[in-house]
Amino acid sequence: MNALQKNSSISAVALAVCSLLSGCNGEGEVASTPETKAMLGPTTKALTAPPTVPNAGVGGAWGNLGVWPLIPLHAVLLQDGRVLTYGSNSNSASSTSSMDWAAATNKSSISQQTGYFVYDIWDPAAGLGKSAHMVLPNGTGVDSFCSAQLLLPGDGKVFIAGGDQWTGVGGTYFGGTTNLGINNSLVLSYANQTPSLNSGSPMSRPRWYATTTTLPSGDILVHGGRPNTAYDANVKTDGTSGPTSGVLYAPEVRRADGSFVVLGSAGSSTNAVVQRLDYSNYPKNFVAPSGEVVGIAEGGSTFKISTQGTGSITLGLAPLSASPAPVSGNEATAVAYQYGRALLFGGASADTYMLKMPNSTSEAPKVESTGAALNAGRWFVNGTVLADGRVLATGGTSNWDPGYANEGVASSRRDQAIAAAINGTQNTPLIYDPQVNQWIAGNAPVGEPGRYYHSVALLLPDATVLVGGGGAHRYAPYENNNARIYYPPYLYDKVTGAAAARPTITSSPTATVQLGSVMSVVATSPNNLSISKFTLVKTGSVTHGLNMDQRFIELKNLGYVAGSWNLQIPNSGATLTPGFYMLFAIDAAGVPSQAKIIKIGAAATVAQEFSPSLSVEYSPARVAKGQSYEVRWTSNYATDITYTCSGGVSFTGSLPPGVNYKRSGSSNTPGQRNCIFTATGPGGSTLVNRTFEVY
Repeated sequence: MNALQKNSSISAVALAVCSLLSGCNGEGEVASTPETKAMLGPTTKALTAPPTVPNAGVGGAWGNLGVWPLIPLHAVLLQDGRVLTYGSNSNSASSTSSMDWAAATNKSSISQQTGYFVYDIWDPAAGLGKSAHMVLPNGTGVDSFCSAQLLLPGDGKVFIAGGDQWTGVGGTYFGGTTNLGINNSLVLSYANQTPSLNSGSPMSRPRWYATTTTLPSGDILVHGGRPNTAYDANVKTDGTSGPTSGVLYAPEVRRADGSFVVLGSAGSSTNAVVQRLDYSNYPKNFVAPSGEVVGIAEGGSTFKISTQGTGSITLGLAPLSASPAPVSGNEATAVAYQYGRALLFGGASADTYMLKMPNSTSEAPKVESTGAALNAGRWFVNGTVLADGRVLATGGTSNWDPGYANEGVASSRRDQAIAAAINGTQNTPLIYDPQVNQWIAGNAPVGEPGRYYHSVALLLPDATVLVGGGGAHRYAPYENNNARIYYPPYLYDKVTGAAAARPTITSSPTATVQLGSVMSVVATSPNNLSISKFTLVKTGSVTHGLNMDQRFIELKNLGYVAGSWNLQIPNSGATLTPGFYMLFAIDAAGVPSQAKIIKIGAAATVAQEFSPSLSVEYSPARVAKGQSYEVRWTSNYATDITYTCSGGVSFTGSLPPGVNYKRSGSSNTPGQRNCIFTATGPGGSTLVNRTFEVY
């Protein structure tokens, strides 16, 4: 079948599956009423009361394992709080059992890797049972397996770019053909509770494993991916083997009207094979404070793309360490956890890196080791920024043989590889706290299958995390048509471990919030605790461990006036790209509210960001000689903070000075100590002079 041609008839198999699992909706096109009118600013109920387990205030807790109607390779948080998942058909043998070779070749007993037949919309408020799912047929004739997806910032519909060429025989590996890219795009409309998946304009290039990124203008950058020619997974980085034609791909931009424009000057001038290898597996791309797109390539070096005019690309700017293995490729992840910064981790290495994005077009990105390490290497880990800006790592394995599933590999090697992957399963969640620059182990789930390749993790509006999937590829150790909820420790009392009372946002904007404006929010907190901060986390869109559009920012609080909190919205669309965000209120105990989802508008040009704010305090302000003290600094709109101190004062900590950190130090010499702190961002610099006394 030619995947470019829309199949107007819905597969009988898909209809049968849909009837079995859920009532089928989606007949015909939805009325043109924008999703935003019906769905903006929902009141999202929590799934259930957080379960009580020992040490939950430190390690969090897990809900029960729930069956999913398919293997969720792709997950998107919709603007009404529901979740779209897709990526496999709905056949499944066992949700937790290890595969054997007979099952691996029996396509009637396992979930195949294909987005051709069905997709699912899940309502978190209805729990994890069958009634919470709406399984619908994909009648487009397009296999969206290993595509790229995100919410369109204007109307909140889901844009799906590329995927795999469906043969009509049995799909990838199961009697089908080698994976081939397609240039299809799809758009999911879900207004008025009547979802409809429809074909959009074709892209200019076939793409499989591409990355989509929302630009400040509201356009969508589509970058990377594999072509529609045969792909050799063992191609060398030096270009000594593999195909040499048809792979020099320039990125393209999807405009608001659905058309695509190729950025012809942003193609690489390097060897075509190296170019394909660098960008063929979900490049990790982010909008930088400079307005450019900065990314990490497959081989571990950084690049930046300008989308102005016909575009441009600058390659090889800041390579990652290659020992023991680069934190790159789709075995690793990257999370935009602070303004102008992304955390890089996963793969064979336990190392953690920080990508510092440029403030201006004249600067280059920088990659620095944080000095913090995971408990082990984690191939196929998922990274998720939490409501408070910490980063959650879930799933993965410390043992992986990348070539074990290739054609011609001996079955003994496959057996050994699967046994090693299972033995190296990493089910204990880790939480990275930037204030202390440490990964902190959480509580492990009971009875959790290994979640490796094709697993997902997605932050929900109630501040919990959906963790699911894994499998749906040849000889996968597990086929996981299941998921469960992780309740992070911020939902619990740190001392007693009981579920914490939560703040409540009672009023937030329902109209589009414009950049540079002041947003008024009404929020209350129980137990006489004050609201300490408000945060925005962009609605997530995750596949292959990469959350393509999620980003975090703490809003500048202008104060409490006449019953409302006045919050400064950033001035630049490079700080806050347009689209839909979860707004959280967080109290003095660190407990987040359930989110309200708000919409941030686009801007035709990238405005200069506000000057950075800076607050510095010592604790205590007077300290006896030889005793320790702390300095804490917080900032809005700063990408870096540096300091100089008199009297030889310095602060401990391996992470370079940054935003929202604390450091400890000591001094044996009495006297005044003076430090000058400088916050720097695209909007300029701010200096603060602070003195403390050693006696």
